Amino acid sequence: MLSARLGAFCSFSILVLSCSFFGQQSVTPSSLVVAPSASDVERSKEGFSFSEGCDRLNYRVIAPYPGRSVLKLISDELTRQGWTSTVDLDRRSMTSPGLARAAGRWESYKNGEGGKTHVRAEQWRNKAGDVVSYMFWYFTPDVRSLRVEAKFCKAAIVEKYRCVPHPAIPHDEKAYSIAMKIKKVEQINKDFKVFVEIENNGERPILLGVNGELSDGSPELWVLEVQQMEEGEWGSVDAVCPEHQAFDWITLKPGEKLKSWALAVEFPEPNHWFAKCRRRIGHLHGKVRVSIRYYTDVCEIEELFLDNKKPYFAFSEPVDLPSPQ
Repeated sequence: MLSARLGAFCSFSILVLSCSFFGQQSVTPSSLVVAPSASDVERSKEGFSFSEGCDRLNYRVIAPYPGRSVLKLISDELTRQGWTSTVDLDRRSMTSPGLARAAGRWESYKNGEGGKTHVRAEQWRNKAGDVVSYMFWYFTPDVRSLRVEAKFCKAAIVEKYRCVPHPAIPHDEKAYSIAMKIKKVEQINKDFKVFVEIENNGERPILLGVNGELSDGSPELWVLEVQQMEEGEWGSVDAVCPEHQAFDWITLKPGEKLKSWALAVEFPEPNHWFAKCRRRIGHLHGKVRVSIRYYTDVCEIEELFLDNKKPYFAFSEPVDLPSPQ
């Protein structure tokens, strides 16, 4: 993901951000509305080497819950520009597709740190079919600082990734199948980098979530998990909390392979909280394996956080961690 933090050299009004980075001029779409007094303003261009992308904008602003002034500011400006609010959410066009059940209302849930998260989704379309989506967040006990996440996608991108409703695809692990193999384990201080190769050994294409590129240029796969056997059960030993949807998706056709890696991380104690997740296992030892969830089509991705009674998972054979150096 290409991203940049807007600093002292950027000028912005309520509506449009215009910044100069490394001598190049870039303008954020006017539908990505920035409230006055916004801080921590960041923008990025989604889409890595696998697909075209959408424009994103994140910032914080002081606006006590439920943030009516900011919501009205954004709604009024988008209406002025000719956008129309929608009730049915196009989840592929949202920043966090699975966390809001409906548009236009605040929803709350308990988070892993014992507090509450308040979230609200809004989405608009214009006559060209473009979509702009907003997610609004409060994290208790701070209900004064509103986090705003916005995403603009052109109609061509929306159509390419649109879920076309169809009868449920029968679960078929022969047609939709991948094989995973750990190729190498490399120690880094107290942690271990676990390299994996994934091959589509089925009969149909499958989809994998991706969150950008790793330091060596390989895809950072969403929910590529390193697991360790502890007290007779496999449990996660990485430090990734998949509390949001992946940023992008790639298609792996039959016979195709890709390589990636994930980090097994030494934790100081068991039952350790990080972000909104709790890791049951503390220290690294013994055997590890990798796992990943994969998908059959865009509709299955969009229904990710609903009750999928038989999702697709793949696991590698376990290998021993190298002896500590």
